[in-house]
Amino acid sequence: MQRGNVWDAEPDPPQPFEITDRLKFIVRFFGSEAELADAVAALRSALTETLSAVGRWQMLAPEPAPDPAALPPAHLRAEAPDAGRRQLLWQVPIGVRGAGDYTVLGELIYHQARASGIVFAGTISRIYPTGARYRADFAARFPALGDAAEP
Repeated sequence: MQRGNVWDAEPDPPQPFEITDRLKFIVRFFGSEAELADAVAALRSALTETLSAVGRWQMLAPEPAPDPAALPPAHLRAEAPDAGRRQLLWQVPIGVRGAGDYTVLGELIYHQARASGIVFAGTISRIYPTGARYRADFAARFPALGDAAEP
């Protein structure tokens, strides 16, 4: 039932993960090349406590998003120092190994990244359960988190 602008919906169900699972989160944001170091520092500061509580994690260097936009959407331009004229869409991959609830962790990362001061554009996430065929790719991408043969 809809009343006004609010839909009633059930929350996402819990999705527990264990140390044998691998998680990948991608935080996307708009910024110029000159702003990258500050944006990543703000993001790292906002997420460190949450990620460390789960287990081991590795944040990679920012990279251009595969679908970069010329300008941030109009509702984000006010947050951009130059009204978005020199902004590119960047993404920061984060690998995680530990134990917890994938649904809760994803929501925490989303909200903390959004509140970090970056011109936030969203998150993408994926869980690689035990035995997943892409674990070797995960291990190559996030070498600090162990190799594909490790539990």
